[in-house]
Amino acid sequence: MQLQQNNSFIGVYQDGTITICPGEGFSTTRVTILGPHPWSPATGFVDVTRGNEIEVPSFQQRGTLTGDVITWNNNTVWKRKPTMMPAKPATPARAPFTGASPASARELMGDINRTCRQKGGKYATYSCKQVSWDDVNRGTVGGALSCWGANITDTYLKSKSGAALFTLRPDNWNEKLGKVSAQDVALIVGNHQPAGQLRPVTLEKFLSQLGEFGQYANLAAGHVLFDEALDSTVSVRFQTTFLPIADEDKGTLEFCTEAYNYNTQDDQIPRNMVVLATTQGVAIQQDGRGKKQLFHHAPSDSTGEVDRFWLEAERSSHSVGGPQRESEAERNDALKRGKATAAVIGTKALETRFNVLMTIQIPLQQPRSPARPAWTGASPSSAAAFVPLAPPPLAFSATAPATFAPGFDLGAAPIGAASASAFGAAAAGGLFGAAPGAVPATCAPAFGAASASAFGAQPFGAASASAFSGGLFGAASAPAFSGGLFGAASFGAAPAGGLFGSSGAPLRTGTANAARVSRGTRQDTLTRQQLNPGLQSARRHPSEHVTVTIVIYNTVAGGVPTEDDIMAAVDDMEMLYAACNWTGNLGSSGADFMKSELTVKDAVEVSRRVTNFDQFPV
Repeated sequence: MQLQQNNSFIGVYQDGTITICPGEGFSTTRVTILGPHPWSPATGFVDVTRGNEIEVPSFQQRGTLTGDVITWNNNTVWKRKPTMMPAKPATPARAPFTGASPASARELMGDINRTCRQKGGKYATYSCKQVSWDDVNRGTVGGALSCWGANITDTYLKSKSGAALFTLRPDNWNEKLGKVSAQDVALIVGNHQPAGQLRPVTLEKFLSQLGEFGQYANLAAGHVLFDEALDSTVSVRFQTTFLPIADEDKGTLEFCTEAYNYNTQDDQIPRNMVVLATTQGVAIQQDGRGKKQLFHHAPSDSTGEVDRFWLEAERSSHSVGGPQRESEAERNDALKRGKATAAVIGTKALETRFNVLMTIQIPLQQPRSPARPAWTGASPSSAAAFVPLAPPPLAFSATAPATFAPGFDLGAAPIGAASASAFGAAAAGGLFGAAPGAVPATCAPAFGAASASAFGAQPFGAASASAFSGGLFGAASAPAFSGGLFGAASFGAAPAGGLFGSSGAPLRTGTANAARVSRGTRQDTLTRQQLNPGLQSARRHPSEHVTVTIVIYNTVAGGVPTEDDIMAAVDDMEMLYAACNWTGNLGSSGADFMKSELTVKDAVEVSRRVTNFDQFPV
C-alpha cells in the first residue's frame, strides 16, 4: 500500500511496517506500527509508547494515530493513498436530531479539536486526550524530557458503561503546569465519618492530620504525610471535559476515573496515596498493580467497611467557565436530593464550584526489594532493553539469577552515566553478570543486533548512531537522537476529527452547562484492608512533591458544544494557570522539582510493568 504526504509519494505500508523512502527528506527508515487499528494487526514491536501517541525517533517526530491518519507534531499528515482505498459510498441524508440523542465522545473530540485549531493562539495549545499523563516525577535523559520516569501515571475517564471519555488539556509530553503551596489548595473533609459535617481544609492541614481523615481507609491514627519543605511546592494541572448526555432536564452520566501507575509493582507497596476530592468529601486510596478505578467513599461506623460509589455528572443551569453561585433555593434542592453543592475546592482562583473533581497524588517511599528483577530468555548484555522510549517485549522473572552482578545498585546511576560497565559494555558480567554480545533470538525482532556498548559513556540522546545499530527500526543505521530525547518538540497531538460525524452529516450544536458532580450509585463494599492493603505503614517519599490534577466537568446535551463554550472552557483554565504562583511547561527550569535523571531502576520498573501485567492499558 502506497502512502502519501500532501499528494506526494512518501513510502509504502506493508505487513504492519511503514517504509519511508529516500528522496523525500528522510533516510530509508522502517517504522513498525502497533494495533489494534486499521494500519496493522496487533502484532510486532512498536514505537508506540503511551495511548495512541506515537514516536519515531529516526526523524525526530511524534504524533497521534487516529484511524487511517497519522498527524505529526509539525502538522504533517499521513494517510492512506486514496487510489489504494475502496470508493467511499455516497453519504445518505441523516434524519434531523430529535434533541434527545447525545453526541459520541469521538464526535465531541473531533469538534472540540477542530475549534481549538481554527481559533489558534492559546486555544490551539489545547486538545482532547483519552489518556492524560498525570505524572509526579518525569525522567530526563541528558536534560531532555523522557516519556518515562520515577513516578508516572496515566489517567483515563470512563463512563459506567465502559465508554472511553476524554479531557481537554494542553500537551501531555511537555505539559503545562502551575505551582502552588499546600496552603493554597482546599478540599472538603467530613465524610470520613458517617453523617459527618462537611467542611473545607487546606491540603497542608489534611496531610498533617491524615490519621484523623484517613483512619477509615486503613491509615493508622496519628498518621502524618505532611512535609513542610516539600509541600511548599505543589504542582497543579487543569483540565476540563464535556460529557455527552440526553437532552433532558437534569440529564446525567455516571463515570469514574482510572489511574495506571507504571512504577507500582505490588498492591502491598503502592507508589502513591491517591485522594479523590469533590465538594461531597474525599476518598483515600492507593495506586497498585494495573489500572485502579477511583470511586467516592462512604465508610460505615458499625462494620468498619467502606461503600464505594460511582460519580455522577448532572446537567445544571449554570454556564461553562467560571465559578457557580447558587441561589438558596437551588442549593436546598440539591441538598434535598443528596447532590453536591458549590463550595471552595482546589486553588483559590476556582472560588466556589460544584463541577470540580480533584485528584491528589502523594508520593510514598517504597522499601527496597532484596530480589532484583532478571531477564528470562534475554541477553544480560542487551543494553537496548533499557531504551526509555519503548520497553522490550520480554518477560522478567520474579527473582535474580545466580549470575546477577553482585552489588549493582539499580537506583544509583542515571542512564548515560560514565560507567559503561553498568550496561555490560566493558567487562564480562556487565549489568547482569553475563558475557557481552550474546543476543538471543527473542531480542532480535525488537532491537536487531544490539551492541553491548550501545550506551557507553554518552547520555541517551547524544550524537551516537551506534546505539541502534541494525536495531529498533530495522534500518542499517538509525539516525542519532540529536538534541537529546526529541529535543523541545511538542508531543500529544490532537486526534483527527472535525465538523462531521462518522456518517458525514453535520453535527448538531447542543447545549453545554456546568455539571453537578455528585455521588452516584453504589459500586461495592470493601473492608479497609481490601480497600488499601499497602497504606497502613505508608511513609512519605523524601524528595518527590505532591501533584494535583483538577478536572472541571461540563455536560453537553443533544450535540456538540458551541465555539463560545469551548473558548470559555479554555479561557477558564488559562485564568487558573495565570493565578498560580508560577506557570510554565514541564521542560522549563521552573518545573525541575518534578523531574529527575532517568535511572536504570526506573527503566527496569517500567519495562517489567509493561511486559508482565495483563492490565496494560490499551
